[in-house]
Amino acid sequence: MSSTTRSVHSPKMPDKWAASIEGWSLVSIAGVAGRFLSVVALFLVAGVVGLALYGFTHDDRVFEGVDVSGVEIGGMTSAEARSTIDREFVTYLDQPILLAHNGETFPVVPSAVGVTLNVDATISEAMAFGRDGSIWNRTQTWARSLLRGKSIPAVLSVNDAKLDRALIRIAPSVAVPPANAYIQMDTDSEPAIVSEVPGVAFDLGATKYVLLDQVARMGDSSIAIVAPPVTPKIGGADLAPQLAEVQSAVGSTLMLSGAGRYWAVGSSDLKRIVSSSGPGAPVVVNEDAVRLFVRGIADEIEHAPIDARLVVNDSGALEVVPGAASIDVNVNSSVKTIVNALTSGTHDVALTIKSAPAAISDQQAQDARLRAEQLVADGLQITWKDGSAQFARSELIAAITIESRPGEAEPIAVGFSLIVVANLLGPIVEQINIEASNGRYRFVDNAVKLVEKGSNGQTVDMDKSTDTIISAIMDGKEGAALTVKTVKPKFSNTSAKKIQVNDVLGMASTYYGNSSDARRKNVERAVELENGWLVAPGDLFSYWENIGQVDEKHGFVTGLGILSDGAGGITTAPVVGGGICQVSTTIFQSAFWSGLEIVERTAHPYWLQSYGQPPSGMKGLDAMVDIVDDQTASLDLKFRNTTGNWIAVVMTADGENVRSEIRGTSQGWNVVVQGDGPTIDKLVDPPTETMYQDSPELPAGEEKQVETAQQGFNATVVRIVRDKDGNVIDQYTITSTYVPSVNRILRGTG
Repeated sequence: MSSTTRSVHSPKMPDKWAASIEGWSLVSIAGVAGRFLSVVALFLVAGVVGLALYGFTHDDRVFEGVDVSGVEIGGMTSAEARSTIDREFVTYLDQPILLAHNGETFPVVPSAVGVTLNVDATISEAMAFGRDGSIWNRTQTWARSLLRGKSIPAVLSVNDAKLDRALIRIAPSVAVPPANAYIQMDTDSEPAIVSEVPGVAFDLGATKYVLLDQVARMGDSSIAIVAPPVTPKIGGADLAPQLAEVQSAVGSTLMLSGAGRYWAVGSSDLKRIVSSSGPGAPVVVNEDAVRLFVRGIADEIEHAPIDARLVVNDSGALEVVPGAASIDVNVNSSVKTIVNALTSGTHDVALTIKSAPAAISDQQAQDARLRAEQLVADGLQITWKDGSAQFARSELIAAITIESRPGEAEPIAVGFSLIVVANLLGPIVEQINIEASNGRYRFVDNAVKLVEKGSNGQTVDMDKSTDTIISAIMDGKEGAALTVKTVKPKFSNTSAKKIQVNDVLGMASTYYGNSSDARRKNVERAVELENGWLVAPGDLFSYWENIGQVDEKHGFVTGLGILSDGAGGITTAPVVGGGICQVSTTIFQSAFWSGLEIVERTAHPYWLQSYGQPPSGMKGLDAMVDIVDDQTASLDLKFRNTTGNWIAVVMTADGENVRSEIRGTSQGWNVVVQGDGPTIDKLVDPPTETMYQDSPELPAGEEKQVETAQQGFNATVVRIVRDKDGNVIDQYTITSTYVPSVNRILRGTG
């Protein structure tokens, strides 16, 4: 719309609005009387002076009886009329005019919406009155204006774009769109027609005309908005034919069937997907909603063919799991069928479903079960040269394997697991297997001597035995014989002459010269028992195995040893064999410096200073033993011969020092301790008080200090072994924790 300003003359009112607008102001009774007397006077004057004199006297004035929008300007000059009109309109245009509709009003200030007074045009209109036509016509015009008056509307200047914007802002509060009749699909009741509702339009052009006409005449401050009614396009009567069709479509439950199952779509759900699009149109079904529902059914029931299976259930029984044919829902075809059914009033619909049989039938699985039952029915007897055992039915079922092979002659193959059968043989094999023992040798007087002959062992050939067992089961046999092989010792009894132990691989020495007679005797007895034993390549040295029973019968006496105090702590007290840990420690140190693999070693509860003598001794290099009848319950010292040749543990005790050597064939190894010594941390100070402890092993009245107070600590030793070419072949880290020791004195009570 143009935003330019235009001048507006008050136009002729269209007939359809003429009755609702008052365009004229009534002349007061006094005015009429005055004009009547003026006419009489005029005619008297005319008779005397003539009409020419009246026209001459108003040549530059507005003729009598003329007003502009009710403002009297008759007889005024142009300037006088301009001043009068302008003064009146300035006030009027700044006052709001109320546009009214349904009891609601909307104020519009003319000057604020682009409406102004065109003073020049208005004065021109007033001055032009009574000055056209013949003298006779003009005298009639003068007479009528004097008698009845003449009201001239003001000429306005209007900014159409600005005024239109102001009126358009009012439109949403006035205009109401019509509502067509429709079929209500309420889920709680039957479909019904909801009647149409007329709307209301906002006539911008007519409202604008009325407003400008009112302003041009300086009319009342309130006018009615032109808002004609709007008739809906669809009435309730138009939908009556469709109502019956819709009611038929949703009036009863839709039953869908397929793959032996049924799904019900109730009336309330149907009302959400069925509607009517208008008069004369068929029932409309929301295909997207139907498709979504059918897709949900398809997701629920569709599957590929499921082969029948043979399984072992949780109860350990053979069980057939039935198969099933495939289910494939044709969604598009099913949707089309449902839509056609609803539009035609049908409520029983079969889904379009394709199906394909499984590759393995239930009968084939049942045949496989019967075959498997025959194989495991009576179990299996296992035999060997010196005995027999029985595999129960349940054990064979635990070993059974089932393989599905669709399309093959045997669609379900039954077999038995090699691993499970081997595990079933485990307890039996433990009874049968006997480890071959090498001959035991000692290095005595610089010569290798056979002390104990070796013996053959036997072992079950697991591969052959398991194959035999499975073949026997599959062939329906009642039993199977194990294959047992003889195992010869790795080193024969005639190999003593080949053993060479000429090189010292590692050595250690510890001092025991200040020991009691009892301790000295125990140390030397342990040295005697451990001395000279040879270890074959790859075998273990065991301190426990060589020393035997530590009791008086075997030459040991009561000496001081580290024992449990019975309250979760430790103490030093008399014990048979007290002192043999010095021998185990010395052997450990020699094995450590030989670079051998340490398999088992235990640190003492607190550190004994005499075990740290350089060059072989240092903090953290000790080995505590506790010899009892059961080797698994003992604290043992074990190391493995990793040199590839025989080694010998050679020991001596001269009353002052215990010496241990590991002899063998040198491989050129270089054994070092990282950092040249142990890492000591977590120091703990000892108690300051002296502990006194009664001892029945000492004579009454005799006292003997058996412990000296010293700190507790952690010691970490890292040993690195390199071969002759400098390559690291072993790195061994030991971390030992020692508690603080106390000043402990034994008081004899014996």
